[in-house]
Amino acid sequence: MDTERPLFTIITVVYNCADSIEQTIQSVLSQTCPSMEYIIVDGGSTDGTLEIIERYKTSVTKFISKPDKGIYDAMNRGISMAEGQWVNFMNSGDTFTDPSVLAQVKEFIEKGNYDIIYGDIYELFPDGTQHRKEAEHRPTSKHRMFFCHQASFVKTEILKAIGFDIRYRMSADLKFFKQCYNKRYRFGHMPIQVAIFDKKGISSRKRDLGLMENIRVVNELDHSWARTKSLIRLWFTITYIRKIRRHTRSKMSY
Repeated sequence: MDTERPLFTIITVVYNCADSIEQTIQSVLSQTCPSMEYIIVDGGSTDGTLEIIERYKTSVTKFISKPDKGIYDAMNRGISMAEGQWVNFMNSGDTFTDPSVLAQVKEFIEKGNYDIIYGDIYELFPDGTQHRKEAEHRPTSKHRMFFCHQASFVKTEILKAIGFDIRYRMSADLKFFKQCYNKRYRFGHMPIQVAIFDKKGISSRKRDLGLMENIRVVNELDHSWARTKSLIRLWFTITYIRKIRRHTRSKMSY
């Protein structure tokens, strides 16, 4: 293992999140594993986010603030600056479950031989409740993400080689991990609660739109029966979501 490079690069992407950025920064900086660099990529915030980041400038390894073409463009910028061996994205509003997470991940890395590793999460809902969600233990090429992006760690050279396709505004991570699966990169599931995932994010608020993008990803990367199965599942889920939404709106109109 290369001892000159930090083991981890943690990247936080943010845009106008003054209400949530500080908790994410504090969570990252509280990690007990010393072999870490921290990169913050801001999209040109105007709501006070930059002033909050400024308070932590001596502890942040690299910081950039400029307009971007969306979250995945910002994530690609973070990747281009990464010098660590493994990259994790902990975006504004999301946090590690506790200060020992990276130390636990380090132990898992040292015991195995993987290219991509991922753990489990707690989902944080708008009412403040948390629910544990366990990732699938065996990777597959599915119509949806089978683990939470914030709970994953990817070798930096893989991210630099492939990157995120910014034509997809909500599903570029699905495409990236499907590409990695197709290239037979080695995935490993960690029995670790890595992150608390904020369900107020755009992928949660506009789930059916994200699933429509998933259809594009499936059409681009999958073939024959695998494509057919995934498309059937996606269209069924989209139809169900929209049906529930219409039902909820009709009840509210009374």
